[in-house]
Amino acid sequence: MPVLSSRFDTSMFGHFKGNAVLISTGYGEISGLGQRAVGTVLGLAVGWALIRLFPEPVLQSVFVVAAGALFFGTRQTRYVLATGAVTTLLLLNFHQLGMGQGVIPARLLDTAIGSGIAGLAAWLLLPNWQARQWHRLAAQALKTQAAYLREVVAQYQSGKQDHLRYRIARRDAHNADAALSNALAAMLKEPQRVRRHEATSGRFVLLAHISLNYISALGAHRGDADLGPLDTATLHTAATLATELEQLAQALQQRADPATLAACPPGTPPDSACPLDSLLCSQLQLAARLLPELRAQVQTLNAR
Repeated sequence: MPVLSSRFDTSMFGHFKGNAVLISTGYGEISGLGQRAVGTVLGLAVGWALIRLFPEPVLQSVFVVAAGALFFGTRQTRYVLATGAVTTLLLLNFHQLGMGQGVIPARLLDTAIGSGIAGLAAWLLLPNWQARQWHRLAAQALKTQAAYLREVVAQYQSGKQDHLRYRIARRDAHNADAALSNALAAMLKEPQRVRRHEATSGRFVLLAHISLNYISALGAHRGDADLGPLDTATLHTAATLATELEQLAQALQQRADPATLAACPPGTPPDSACPLDSLLCSQLQLAARLLPELRAQVQTLNAR
């Protein structure tokens, strides 16, 4: 049975880490390179100490399990600790396999090389600037909100049903809203020179989130009979709101002025169009009042 050499295995160990660095999802991940290096040094020091202090294989196996549990418990919250834990785990594993010779210097060297390559690639070669995908994410948020609203109104017409189409529309709207918020958070970590329309993007996220909250409130109460009748004025308000959202999404995708798009729906109906006892129509009009400012933000985002 062929036996892999120690040199080959330690090289794989280091290159695995380097590749993990290189698949970072955005510029903000560069801040994790320093934490990764600190965690690696810490893990190697702890692993070396455990090997010297506790040479018994049984005790080392216990430390392997503990390090694995620590890694999975902290990998989303404490990056340095998680990196140190997994480095300790791998160092102990290599030692128990009899291939621990030369792992520490190879590990340090590969981490330094991998972090350097990843930093240069993210800065010079493959910068995933959020401004490049902002229009697509913003359009997706508005488009999914329109689809969610249409499903909510359909439920008011046919009765409350948690069928698959409604749940997919609701999930897509919330996922798109979360993706937009995450993109803004990532943008704020990027260099000032590549941020485009930073203030406008922040305001757009706020308005889109408020709009989704109005629609979600209607969805949560779609089984209540005391929200008022589903009359012509209410249906017109809902259709206008959904169509406006779709038109704004189309403007973002095409980088066009919303006023130039064909088949642009009329403005929001006045408050007097709603029956006095219709909370449903009033809620829709609250969401519709966000449209003028949303339209202004889209015009600013699309400005060359």
